[in-house]
Amino acid sequence: MKFIKALFGKKDKKEETKSGIGEFDKCPYCKEKLDKIPTRKSKCPHCNEYMYSRTRPSDRKKVLVTEEQKDDIELEWSKHYEAQEENSLMENDDFSSAKKDLTKQFGREPSLNDVKWRVYNQRILEYASKRQWGLYRNNKLDMAVLLQKENKLKQALMTMFEVLYLDVNGGRNYGFTGEQLEELGIKEFDPKSAFLASGVISPVQDIITELKLSMKEAKELFIQTNNKMKPSKNMPVTEEKAWEKIQKEISIREANNKKIEEFDPEDTKSIINEIKSSNKETLSSIVYKFRDQYKNKSSIVPNKNKIERVIEELLITNEETKRLGRSLLLFYLKKNKELFLPLTKKYMQNNRKYFEKCPEEHTIGEIGKIDSDLVKDYIPVMIKELKSNSEWNTRRFIAFNLGAIGSKNPETVKEVIPIMIEYIKNPIEITKRKPTRVETKGIVIEMNLSAEGMLGVDQTQWLKDAYIDALGMIAQGDKDLIKPYKALFEKIAKKDKSEYSRKKANDVLTKL
Repeated sequence: MKFIKALFGKKDKKEETKSGIGEFDKCPYCKEKLDKIPTRKSKCPHCNEYMYSRTRPSDRKKVLVTEEQKDDIELEWSKHYEAQEENSLMENDDFSSAKKDLTKQFGREPSLNDVKWRVYNQRILEYASKRQWGLYRNNKLDMAVLLQKENKLKQALMTMFEVLYLDVNGGRNYGFTGEQLEELGIKEFDPKSAFLASGVISPVQDIITELKLSMKEAKELFIQTNNKMKPSKNMPVTEEKAWEKIQKEISIREANNKKIEEFDPEDTKSIINEIKSSNKETLSSIVYKFRDQYKNKSSIVPNKNKIERVIEELLITNEETKRLGRSLLLFYLKKNKELFLPLTKKYMQNNRKYFEKCPEEHTIGEIGKIDSDLVKDYIPVMIKELKSNSEWNTRRFIAFNLGAIGSKNPETVKEVIPIMIEYIKNPIEITKRKPTRVETKGIVIEMNLSAEGMLGVDQTQWLKDAYIDALGMIAQGDKDLIKPYKALFEKIAKKDKSEYSRKKANDVLTKL
């Protein structure tokens, strides 16, 4: 009987649970059946132990776990994301080549961090030789993040100090040697374009605290690091002056963090005053704190007027707050379309000129995905710009908008399919920029100011990949619209020079 049940019977909950950690309808401690399955940290009514609701990476199923099992699942997710990251990185020739070299050198397969470190070190030398200080700076930040993940906190802090010093000096991207820049009288750094990003300042603050460094000790380490590691003799801001700016920024952010922590998200009047003050250092965090206060459906309906008031204030104040207003409007439109549809219609009508001028604005795609009627007037504008706009990146974001709309409302955008297909077959450079010729002291140098020259971006390939992505989204809405081009995607998936394009073409094929 058991044999027959094993062959033909349905799997019971116990058997299903064997595929991974956790229980579905029982306490993970005492194994007693639960009348109500909790969706967050809860006490078991039988044994009084705290249990946690988590999703298993192995099968994406919600399970109830113990404190110890919770840590195990987090470790599983960490390994899952690391494997995803490695697969993605190995599509890049630099990383796949570094992995082969290290495997040969070590006599075994290297860790992902070893591969990253090899590539980062190679790129540092390349960017420094070409005086591409923006790329150099980003690469240094990647190195700092890697060191922090490995818990090498002092080295991570020192590398972040290098990044901050470059930021204060305003590093630029050029494709020349130092001698050529000197001959041309071009400055490698411009402190006027200095920008201290919160994505660097915040972890610097955290590591200083974790290492228990005083500000005096942090300053000494900053100056010592940059005296030793300064990548160019032409950096105009001294280490002392740079630290003054950084310490001031740290103090401001500490005060702002305290303000955010103490802010009452239910106090609408205070939020409106904060919006009007346009303190962009705290505004985003305060708006998101407000949003999180009213993110559950049960809290949205009774607070509709309060939510609308905040959104409208954001949308009418200035460009910075409009960006937050659009984000908040989209958030609530997705949560409750019926409730926030009138406000969305009003916003789209009042900003018609803006959307016609900026058809690449991602709001169009996101709103059109929810209700295509709200953006129907902009679809012809986007199609026209997709054909004629002189900027490749504008076309790229328009493609993403059209793809988003097509994922839910494919008939409304089917006209763009042959346009994108034609480009995929014959990619051409959209943005035509002739090299800028500069002559000084009898020397003539051509400056390549294209995306490829400045940032190492192959714009024709990027645009092609965007179109493949967009067509994949439309296939999600109606695969029959894309099926006639299946042979083209099969060809790209097998033979395209870009591994990323091959991957994206395969994604389209899975939808067909």
